Order: sequence, then C-alpha cells, then structure tokens
Amino acid sequence: MEKSLNELISDTKKSLSQKNYDDALKNLYLIIEKDTNNLSALSTIGDIKVFQRKYIDAIEVFDKIIQKNPKLPSIYNNKGFCLLRMNKYLESVQAFQNAIQNKKDFSEAYNNLGFAFKKLGDYAKSKENFLKAIEYKDNYFQAFNNLTALALEENNLEDASKFAKKSIQINQKNFEAYNNLGLILKKNNDIKNSLINFHKALEINPNYLPTLINLAKNYDGLNEYNKAFDCINKALKIEPENINALSILIYLKLKTFDWNGLDTLKDKLINLSVDFKDKVMQPYYSLLLNEDIKFQKIISDKWSKNHLVISGSETFQRESITSTNKKIKLGYFSSDFKNHAVASLLKDLFKNHDKNKFELFGFNLSKNFSKNDVSRNITLNFKEFIDCNSKTDLEIINICTSFAIDIAIDLNGYTKDGRSSIFKNRCAPIQINYLGYAGTMGEKLHDYIIADKVVIPERNYKYYSEKIIFIPNSFFPNSLGNEILESKLTKKEFLLPDNKFIFCCFNNIVKINEGIIDIWSKILQKSNDSILWLAIPKEGIQRDNILKAFHKKNIKSSRIFFSEKIEYQKYLERFQLADLFLDTYPYGGHTTSIEALSSGLPILTMQGEGFQSRVTASLLKNLELDELITSNKEDYIKLALELNNNKEKINSIKFRLKNQKKISKIFDSKLYANNLEKGYCEALARFMDEKKIENIYI
Repeated sequence: MEKSLNELISDTKKSLSQKNYDDALKNLYLIIEKDTNNLSALSTIGDIKVFQRKYIDAIEVFDKIIQKNPKLPSIYNNKGFCLLRMNKYLESVQAFQNAIQNKKDFSEAYNNLGFAFKKLGDYAKSKENFLKAIEYKDNYFQAFNNLTALALEENNLEDASKFAKKSIQINQKNFEAYNNLGLILKKNNDIKNSLINFHKALEINPNYLPTLINLAKNYDGLNEYNKAFDCINKALKIEPENINALSILIYLKLKTFDWNGLDTLKDKLINLSVDFKDKVMQPYYSLLLNEDIKFQKIISDKWSKNHLVISGSETFQRESITSTNKKIKLGYFSSDFKNHAVASLLKDLFKNHDKNKFELFGFNLSKNFSKNDVSRNITLNFKEFIDCNSKTDLEIINICTSFAIDIAIDLNGYTKDGRSSIFKNRCAPIQINYLGYAGTMGEKLHDYIIADKVVIPERNYKYYSEKIIFIPNSFFPNSLGNEILESKLTKKEFLLPDNKFIFCCFNNIVKINEGIIDIWSKILQKSNDSILWLAIPKEGIQRDNILKAFHKKNIKSSRIFFSEKIEYQKYLERFQLADLFLDTYPYGGHTTSIEALSSGLPILTMQGEGFQSRVTASLLKNLELDELITSNKEDYIKLALELNNNKEKINSIKFRLKNQKKISKIFDSKLYANNLEKGYCEALARFMDEKKIENIYI
C-alpha cells in the first residue's frame, strides 16, 4: 500500500534520527514525487549530500531550490559552502554575496565569505567580512577564531591575542582558541604558557589534530623527543595522511637517528606532495630527503602559493631611484644576526660594503633576541637596525617603503623563523634569495638567487624560479680571514686517542642519515686504526640510537666519539685535532665546511645535483683540491681509505690547503663584498632600464 505524504515525512524523520541516510533519501525522493514544490524535502536532500561530501550533487539540489525560490539566503550559503569545499573560491564568493543580499545580518554567510576571500589571498576583504560576522552576532566565537588565524598569518600577535581571548571569553570550551593562544605565546617565546594552552585545548578535545602537531613541535624544541613522538604518532592515528604531521615525524626520526620504517614514510610524504594539489611538505625537508632538484622546485612552487597576499602588487617608481647622488639601499632580513652561522659568515661583508655607495638596513626577524643582543660590530654597519619579530608583514613592508629600500636580501628562506610572506607581498624593487636556503624559493618570491657555477651548473638553471647572480670564485661568504689558525688544544682534552686516524663530521645532525652511516661504517670496517668523531651530545636518545645504528654495522661503540658544543674559537681550533672531515649527503656541509677548511682540515665530499650537496665542492675547487670531490659512494669510500692508509698523501693535502688558504680569493672578504656589490648594481640597473630579468655574471 502506498504511503501517504505524512507517513513518508514521519519515516524520513525517523531515518534521520537513526542516521540512516540511505532510507531517508529514498523517502525524501518519494516526497518530492508527491509534492514537487516541497522545498524542505529538497533542502534536506541537499544537506544529506553535503554530509556525504557529494558536493556536486548537493549543488544541483540547491540550484533546483533557487530556481523555485531565489530569495532563500540559507540555500545560497549552503551552495557556497560546497563550492568552498571544491576549491571554487570565486564562485563561492558569489553564492555568499547572494545569501547576504537576501539577509543583511546573515553572520554565518559573512564568516564564510571571509574564509573564501582568505583563500583568494585578499586579506582586507577577508578581515572585513569576519568583522561583519561579529557585528551582527557578537558572540560568534568561530568568527573570532578566524580573525585570530588571519592575524597570526600576518604576524599581528597583538590582534591575534585579543581575538583569541575574546573567543575563549564567549566559549570556555573553545579548544581552537586555546590552540591559537598557544601558537601566539610560542611566537612570543613564552614556551611555558604556550604548553599550558595547548594542553587546555587537548583537555577539551583530546583528538584535536592541530594542537597535537603544535605540541610535538614544542617538545622537539625542548629536546623532549619521547613526548614529541607520542604527540605526532597520535596525530597520525587520527589522520594518517596529514602532510604536516608526517613531515614532523620524519624530521624527528632524522634528528634522533631513528630510521625504523623511515623509507616508507619518506616515499609516502613525497608521493602525497606530488599527487595532491592541497598537500605539500615544508620545502626545507625536500633538501634533506633526496637529491631530485626537479622535485625540490615543485615543492617550493606549491609552498610559495600558500602565502597570504596582504597587499596589491607593488609598483616601484624607477624615478625615485635615479639620482646619481643617491646611495643604494640594501635591506638584509634575518632571524640569525646573533649566535648563528649567518652572523659569523657575514660580519665582514657588512663591514666591507662600500658605505659611500650603499646604505645598509637590518631587519631582525628573531623572536629570541633584539637589537640590544646583537654585537655592535654588526649593528654599527647598518644605518637602521629594526626589530621586526612583533611587527606584521604589512608593517615591515611599509617600513621598507618609508626607507625606500632598493634591494631586499632574504637570508632565511625556508628555514626557521623565516618570513618569506614579506617577499611574496613585495617589499622592494629587487628581491634576492641569499645564503640561508640552499635551493629555489618558488615562483613570485625572489628575483635572483646568489650562487656560483659549481653550486648551480648550467644544466640545472631551469629548476630555479629565480635568475642567478653568479659570484666569481665561490658564492659562499666568510669572515674567517686567511691567517693560519694556531691551536693549543690537545686530543687528551677531548678524550681522543693519540694513535688513531681521526675521521670527523661536525655537520648538523639532521644531515646524518642511514645512507651516510652505511658509507661511514664501510670506511671504519676497512680501517681498523681509525675512529669517527661526531658533534652529538654525549648522553641521550641521539647518542644511543646512533651507537645502535653503528652496532648493526658491526662497528664497536669504542670507535665512535662525541663532542658537546664549545666556545666558538675553541670549536674552530678543534678541527685541527682531526685528520679528515667526512661530509654528509645529500645535504652537505656549508658553514662547517668553510670552518674546517679555514682551520686546515681537508674535507672529503660527495657532490650531487642539488645546491645543498655542492657547496663543499665549490670551496674545494677554489682551493685547488678537486681530488677531494667524489660523485658516488664507491669513490667516496675508496678515497677515504686511501687517505687513511697514506699518511704522506693526507699530509701533502694539508700542506697544500695551508698554502692555498694564504692566496685563495675565497678568504678575501673585501674582494667578495666588491663582487657582490657588482651583482646588486647590475640587478638594479636592469630594473632601472626596464630590462628583462636575466642571469648576471660578475
């Protein structure tokens, strides 16, 4: 017997209450057959389709409703939500605007419209609509959460904190707001209270993925690796293909020498980053994981598109920089002006810049120290040195405009505390990627990258979004000078044996991977009179795990020595206690390489295709020590053993290195500054003459 309309409606309600959506849909379609104008039934069908993530089907239903009644704001809002989910942001904007046109105080539509504009990169309209949402609904905590997230992206920590606290005031169970507050406090370097707020978020929602990921990052920074692993493993149980969590897990494993299942995880991360438009790893990880520079460019291009565009494309007036008497204004951006390799490498460059032609402006991006913490020997070289950690991207861009910065030099790139979004929004006529990041930054970020013909050979030009300023000799700067370092350190001070050949590697520990351990083990297996000396803490999970890795290769723990951090001058002198530095691969030494060579210690390197694996080779070529450059692991092992067995040869190389240091141009910091300035001037001249950006050869 055919059911009546009321019976069908009753059955539909029952099915919906039991979450039996298939039966509910059957009844709803029967209702439509009986009552073709039943918009409530159509709307419910659309809602079920949305719940089932069948967004195209849902939009078809909503369009049918709109044809019958074009004045229903909730239907436009629902359609806009589906379009958002399908990444059709412009179409979603139109749908939300139609919803608002039919209901001026429709807070939810304003909130959704703000989100759509954010996805389109229009910061101003995004913020405007989030504020409209709370204008019409002052207890709308979700809109406050969105305002917080927007302010965080812009680095406007004051507004972000204000919005997060207001959101919590409205809803004490608002775990998203506690998570945002934790992020704000972390950016302010208040780790203790950051952890408190992250834990509050998890008390409310133990499975909130962003907080689990943020906690893992905090614990990593505190060297509490077990807690970091617990958080990130829980996150991946919740969402196994979360690219952020997967990246952090891999990084933690690299950092702690835990290579169990690492290859599978790496393959998964790489495949997700390539195959899915909305998934991409942080580009720095791509340098650590493989040598594929084509892949590295894909990752950087995808990542660069994530930056929020907060201002229109800047048009810089050429007329304002044409005066022959005007000095060229250089803006150096870095979070590493103190106690970091960048500062130690560049201090002579800052000193040697021709102050009659150039004015230097320092933009300090660090959250850990201010201008007052930076050595006066550095800051005295700058006309202005500005603390920017608490400033928004727009504020920094406005400062650049007020100073009329001609060339902005990014010394961070995609490394810790970098602010590449400043460059996405254009802060100067010329923008340069220099030193901090060993690869391309991706499209529409920088005009040039500083390099040399070794780190970027001609065959690889196409894998760089930037054009290249080629510095003669090596692109790599240093402030170490060409004087011969004298050391009074003894092996006894470091518990090193007197009668063994000492291989060493003091590179960043994340560069030491399973592949290089296998290579080093083969060297140690065939050179019984040798030891390996590493810059790894003498206690803790890292020491334990690397000893386990060597044990699996039949290398006794007595042949592996560790060294803690020491004062910089002693650190440089310490190199002289070793016989041969073993470089890592695929991410080789950069600062450690110039430090070792400056101290008189030869380096054995394996040169690959990527920028990150070719820096040591660039330095060795300029010291006429090409024989220490290998291109495969077999030759690397063979040469290490040859040098271990031939004392005369290793001593000859050390003697040549000592002599080359006296005459090599890579230790002439004045010449280096002059060549770099020529590159800057040529780049600016091309801009002034409205010439196409091309590679520059100095």
